[in-house]
Amino acid sequence: MKRALACALFTVAGLAGCEQDKGGAQKPAAAPAVTAADQAGAAPAAAEAAEAASATAAAGAATAAAGDLAAQAGQLAGQAGQVAGAAADRAAAQASAAAGQAADRAEMAAAQAALAAEMAAKRAEAQLAAAEAHLAGVEARLSGEAGAASGPNLSGLRTSDPITCDGQDDIRVDAAHITVAGAPAITAQGRCKVTISGSHIQSDRTAIEVSGSAAVTIQGSVIEGKVASIHVEGKASATAAGSRFVGRKLVSRTARFTDGGGNTFAH
Repeated sequence: MKRALACALFTVAGLAGCEQDKGGAQKPAAAPAVTAADQAGAAPAAAEAAEAASATAAAGAATAAAGDLAAQAGQLAGQAGQVAGAAADRAAAQASAAAGQAADRAEMAAAQAALAAEMAAKRAEAQLAAAEAHLAGVEARLSGEAGAASGPNLSGLRTSDPITCDGQDDIRVDAAHITVAGAPAITAQGRCKVTISGSHIQSDRTAIEVSGSAAVTIQGSVIEGKVASIHVEGKASATAAGSRFVGRKLVSRTARFTDGGGNTFAH
């Protein structure tokens, strides 16, 4: 018993196997011994395994870091897109506002130009009217001076009373302003002769009434009548040049109206 126990201890310790019992029992085989060479060969393999495990861990860490960087890059790209979109919106809004302001300024400039043109046209019209009035006055004075000996000269007359010429009268109306209501402003009848120049003759009826054998000459004047500007009847005659007639021109078949040129007629 003691011998068997000793053999077991030697076997565990790696010593030589026990001999067989005297009775002929076979001794157990000795366990292979672990040599220094085996231990030396196992050390590099363990080191390589450890290095491989370390490399695998490092690769995993690198992969995780790369994933984090990719996520951060995606966030930065999204933020950059938002900034670019906001910048584009601001630029579009500013461009639209600038275009609207430019259009408003252009419209205002056009309106100002139109107003200036209208004012210039009115000033030119007023100047032309003043020049025409001055010229008519000069012509009237010259006509008055030339025919002063032929009869009464109503130069510069301002009145609302009607003027009547009859018989053999010969009168001149120069640079006068005659405005009459309810009757003709000037009535020429019989064999009367009337010369009107540079004057404004106006009535709410007929401005100038000519009848009988009367003769009326009109130069550089304005004749206005609501019923008619001039009415010539009987054997009467009228001659006009460079004058403006506002209202109908009535001439009977036996009367005569001579247009000396430069006249305008408006109804």
